[in-house]
Amino acid sequence: MARIEFAAVALVIAISQISYGVGALGVDTVINRYVVNASTTLLLRVSTSSLAVAVILAIGSHLVYEISGELLVIQLVLCVCISLNQVASSFFRSRQRFGLSLLISQVHNVVIALASVMVLTTERDTAVDVCAVLAAAYFVSALLAWLKVFRDDPITTALAPGDIPWSEGLSIVGMGAAVVLLIQLERLLIPNFLGADTLAVFAVLAAIVGSSFRVLQMAIGFTLLPRLRAARDVAARRRLLFTEGLVAFVAVAVSIGAIYAFLPLIVEWFLEDKYSLDAPLVVAAICAGVAKVIASFSQASAKALCSSRELFILNVVAWISLGIGTLAAIKGSTWGLPGLIYGASLAWVLLGITGGYIVLPYIRNPEAVKKF
Repeated sequence: MARIEFAAVALVIAISQISYGVGALGVDTVINRYVVNASTTLLLRVSTSSLAVAVILAIGSHLVYEISGELLVIQLVLCVCISLNQVASSFFRSRQRFGLSLLISQVHNVVIALASVMVLTTERDTAVDVCAVLAAAYFVSALLAWLKVFRDDPITTALAPGDIPWSEGLSIVGMGAAVVLLIQLERLLIPNFLGADTLAVFAVLAAIVGSSFRVLQMAIGFTLLPRLRAARDVAARRRLLFTEGLVAFVAVAVSIGAIYAFLPLIVEWFLEDKYSLDAPLVVAAICAGVAKVIASFSQASAKALCSSRELFILNVVAWISLGIGTLAAIKGSTWGLPGLIYGASLAWVLLGITGGYIVLPYIRNPEAVKKF
């Protein structure tokens, strides 16, 4: 696949992933803060909001990046299906059925593998071809996931959607939008400040170096949020955070060791030395990954334990962090791709520190066991 086509695929994926945290307007997190029954009303709500967000993203993509035609339509479908997939996953996560929830939410790894096989074995290697496969696979995944939700939802005492304080979703989606933009920040800035060719390099770097940290970041949010909600006292919360932190530390150490052990072989055998991933670039990607993993603890803890007011504060902090990270990344781009990555990572550091400060009373004060 030509670099320009690969860059186009990376850009469409980055834009469509924004719907992951925004399209459902906070419904996915509200489902985990409360126990909510699946219903056609809820499905219609999510579908409508997801479509609206997808249209806005499509307009922005056309105006800012000049994406048009078939690729724009495919991106729209992809955005809607990603949101639906995420909410379906949240139902099973709220029931602590983590295996099924993770399988649904991580379908993109299987999808990207299928697209890679298509590129390697056929001549259909344009951005439109690859993104069409992604959209079709997400559509099938969302359809099967929601059929599973309606068939297997075991909760009979859950609250109906009309009984939930959906206003909390506004703060949650605000924070979720900022976090998703932070996740995709480098991809959104690189085309305008370093060029499409550098975006292709970053996509390879993210796939090889950043992917393990990204999976760990998502896993922490998946398991920590519902388990913290279920913890009965501060001592239980401390034990849970210590255990999760220890597992994360070991996983990060193993990931870093594997990167340094196998990266030269991957570059030589699979990339045929087409992409230069030098030491400063790899170190920057590792530092960014570690910052994201640390921040994921405070984000998941806040969503599980904090009040609506505190979530609103964290929402504001997330957007301020995004603004600072964006400015730092733009300034850092004058030193190339490593500088841009370090600048964007500053936002994760700020978000992690602030979130940890807000959550601290809920894991230190024995009296802080109230549920909102």
